[in-house]
This record gives sequence, C-alpha cells and structure tokens, in this order.
Amino acid sequence: MRKFDILLPAGFETDIDKIERRKQRFLTNHHVHYLEGQPKGICIKIDGDYLLQRTINAYRNSRYVNNIFVIGPKWLYEDRIKDCFFIDYNVGLAENVIAGMRSLNENIVGVSPIDVLFETDHIDAYLESIEQHLGIDIIFQAVRRDALKGVDKGYDKPSYWLKENESAEKATRVIHGPLNISRTRVADNKMIHTMIEVFYSQRGKGIYRQFVDIARYVVRSPDINHKNVLARAIPKVSKFAKKQLTLEEFMDVLERCVIPRNDYKGRGKHFKVGIVPDEIAPAFGLDIDTLEEDELIHAEYTPIEKIVDLPYEEILRKSTISNSQPRHQSAHREESDSQILRADSQH
Repeated sequence: MRKFDILLPAGFETDIDKIERRKQRFLTNHHVHYLEGQPKGICIKIDGDYLLQRTINAYRNSRYVNNIFVIGPKWLYEDRIKDCFFIDYNVGLAENVIAGMRSLNENIVGVSPIDVLFETDHIDAYLESIEQHLGIDIIFQAVRRDALKGVDKGYDKPSYWLKENESAEKATRVIHGPLNISRTRVADNKMIHTMIEVFYSQRGKGIYRQFVDIARYVVRSPDINHKNVLARAIPKVSKFAKKQLTLEEFMDVLERCVIPRNDYKGRGKHFKVGIVPDEIAPAFGLDIDTLEEDELIHAEYTPIEKIVDLPYEEILRKSTISNSQPRHQSAHREESDSQILRADSQH
C-alpha cells in the first residue's frame, strides 16, 4: 500500500455566541458539558501527553502514513507540539478541512479529528481492510455500534440502521467513524464543503430535528441536484425507515445528489463506506467531546484560559486566522513559509 498524508483539523470555534449556543444545546438535550471553544489538543492530557501529540504519534508510527499536517492556530501549538507540519488557519471545521486539503499536493489524504484514542496498530489494521477502495473520492468510515461493547459515549454521533448488503437478513446500526480517506480534488466540490458544515452543525440535536434541518437545507441549496433528490433520494426514505436500505444504495443516493453530472463516473466510483473490523471497533468508538468523556478515561482537562496567560476573549480573537488560504506546498520541503511550518522533533 502506498503512503499518504494525514490532515488533523486542530482548530476550534471562536465565535462566542456559537460557543454558548452549542454548549447549552448539549447541556439541555444530553445533560453533558460540551468542550466547545476549547483547543482540546492541548487542553487535554493523557498520561502526561497532550492529546494532539498522542494522535500525531499514533499516525507517525503507521507504516502507511507519510507526513502529518495540523491545521489550526499555530501560535497555540508551535512550542508544545512536534513531529508535524503546521497550517496556520482557523475559520470553521468545514473551512479548515477544505483549506488543508487544498494546501496539499498529495492525491490521497486521510482526514482525522485529534480527539481520538486509537493506536498505530488499529490505524494500520483499518487501512489494510480498505486498501481495495483507495483511489476513489471519499471512503467514509463506519463502526458497527454492536461491536463497541459499551465504550460508545459519543453523544454527538448519530447512528443509522443500514443493511451491509442486499442478502443481509437485517440492518446493522452504524455510527460515523473518525478517519475518512479523501482525494484532494474533492476540496473544490462545494457540496462536500457544505456537507461537512451541515453535519457538524447537527451535533447535539435530536434525530428528528436533524432530519428536518437537513431536509430544509436540501430543498434550499442551489448546489444540490434536486432532480436526483426527487428521483432517487425520496423513494429511498421509506426503505430507510423500514431498515431495508443497503450501504451501497445509501452511497448511490449520496453520489447522485452531490457529484456534478459532468463529473459522475458511475455507481460506487466516488463514495465507499469502510466498516471497521469488529475486533478493533472499540478503539474507534470513543472520542472526547465532553467533560464527562474526559473523566470517563481519567484524562486531565485544563481550560485554555488557564494554559495561556490571556483573557479568553483575546485567545479567541488571536485564534481566528483567515488572512489568506494556505498555499500549495510539497510536504517534503524542509523550508517553510508564512502558512506551512514544520514542527521538528527538537522542540
């Protein structure tokens, strides 16, 4: 298997109104304290290591990973984190992911959150399980919920009942996995950008509210192929409700509605679902989004305002970085420019 780069979005929300609304949503709907507006990569330590550094180390030791890029406010990380490249940019989750992908020359990139707990062996085992799919536009990771054995405490992870294939007797309940593999060219697909933003904004909402909001978005969006929504998506709703929709059908609907007609290459040529093998599924079932999850694994949490000697509002202001899009630059170059800087192991 060829090596590819990993992009770690390490930005965070800096709009104080959005921060307070999302925190209140989770507290009201789920009775948990959501860590919104905090750079979790350095606010959380596990066994003395920053969470972000722990994630970098897990990918750095993989047989299949080349370079690791961290996109977020460099000023917070450069003196604390090593063994990666920094992309100094922070606007929002979707914008950060797209800007990071556009800055890389590699054809295939793994996009992963930083608040994950899997080890290198888990990463390699999963990548080997999806090797035959590498090269299409996006491989969405999915985890069978039944395989999580009680470790799934991800309050922001919606689950879906889908049949793994047509011959399956019943549907399997799956949740989104954290590691998605993408071709960098999809960064210019406006729908991919909007999909990230829409699903991110749904976190913490009830399943019916999510459905209504996404349906409203589909109706209003000029980028959606509405003809294919009517012809393909709506007829599948009943099948989905009856837990009879297959993963392949689900991907087919998504491809037809998102991929522009001139770019469409046929069913299954753009999106695939990579199901994590059950034996390593628990490693992919837990991330750290809430104070309760942090306490569950006995991690050490320190608010950013106690790490950086600045008022919280000033930290948010300094961490909003949108002066320009990161420029394309080879990951193999040692020299740096104002956007991409290397964090060497000498720190």
